[in-house]
Amino acid sequence: MRSTASPIATMADPLSIAGSIAGLITIADVVIRNGYKYISAVRDADKAVVSLIGEINSLVGVPHSLRNVAEGLEGDEVPFIATTQVHHIKSCFQTLKKIQALLDRFELSKSKDLVHRSVQRLNWPLTRSDTKSLAVEVARHRETLVLALNADEMQV
Repeated sequence: MRSTASPIATMADPLSIAGSIAGLITIADVVIRNGYKYISAVRDADKAVVSLIGEINSLVGVPHSLRNVAEGLEGDEVPFIATTQVHHIKSCFQTLKKIQALLDRFELSKSKDLVHRSVQRLNWPLTRSDTKSLAVEVARHRETLVLALNADEMQV
């Protein structure tokens, strides 16, 4: 017998999606905070790093909106048809964990010492093109989550 469930929209537990989204928001907030600390400590930080942190900052509003939709449907009798698949959230989470691991390598002091700031800048472990690729990856996650959010809101 053929399944009538759409491969795109499947029933999902709003609580598990809300929990995944909460984890995504938490790590995004930490990455943004540490990213700005890095940028502040390294005043002439590479523009690719600044762009990467800006892209993460743009991303963080989307999970907040997704959480609002998921939490708004928690008590509903109507099944939650989520276009936001948990694997999209987990993939975004993994990307942010990778960026956080890079930021964790630095002691981000507020040293005014030019030599210390220069050394921190040189310690950024990625090339400019690798950093730009990470920014593109974050932008792709944001676009995917925005698309899912728009589809979820249309169903409500």
